[in-house]
Amino acid sequence: MFQESSYRGSMAGTVTTSPTMFWRRSSFAVAVLALGFLLWCAVFIYRSSFVCIDGRRYFCLFDDAMISMRYAWNLVHGHGLVWNAGEYVQGYTNLLMTLLMAGAIAVSGKLLGPLVVQVLGAGMLLGIAFLNMKIGDLVVRTSQDSDRHFVRVLTFLCGCCYYPLCYWTLLGMETGLLALLLQLGVLNAIRYAQSKKRSDILLKGSADVLWDAIEKDRDFGIER
Repeated sequence: MFQESSYRGSMAGTVTTSPTMFWRRSSFAVAVLALGFLLWCAVFIYRSSFVCIDGRRYFCLFDDAMISMRYAWNLVHGHGLVWNAGEYVQGYTNLLMTLLMAGAIAVSGKLLGPLVVQVLGAGMLLGIAFLNMKIGDLVVRTSQDSDRHFVRVLTFLCGCCYYPLCYWTLLGMETGLLALLLQLGVLNAIRYAQSKKRSDILLKGSADVLWDAIEKDRDFGIER
């Protein structure tokens, strides 16, 4: 009788956490980190703006990015990718980013175009952190659920905390776009290498396309 009660007491004092509970905790932690990161991005964007003498708030990008915005502005207005109409000189550093800027200008106009680019940059950074977490899921192998979900949170956090990447991306440079494409290629390449199935040839094909897009998307952008 005494042994049975002792056994029940010891079992009551032992707390087991199911894999589902670990998953919920890690997902909640990632959601909190993502929300906090977006708030930080909002503060960064606000502090990089300024109020001019006309009383209006203007949003501004880095000087190279503003050059690309000029080319995007002329493209939207039918002059092509030029600095001035009729002067065919390539001065932008990244074609994909310039086309993305053209879309932002076409949707929001010249005044809010830089703000839209910065908001898109925040989305890219969040996507980079998410892909970083997915790559960690595939690379890190552990039988402990607690360790695996700790790695998920840690890899996501690392994707949010690399300040140079955040700085240049939020100021309109192509750094975040290239990093996002790079991680998509890495993720698909790892998935294909681990599966080794002919049915997953699309993973290899998509990875090859992403590598090719990064390679051809102007060498200057990669060197930066």
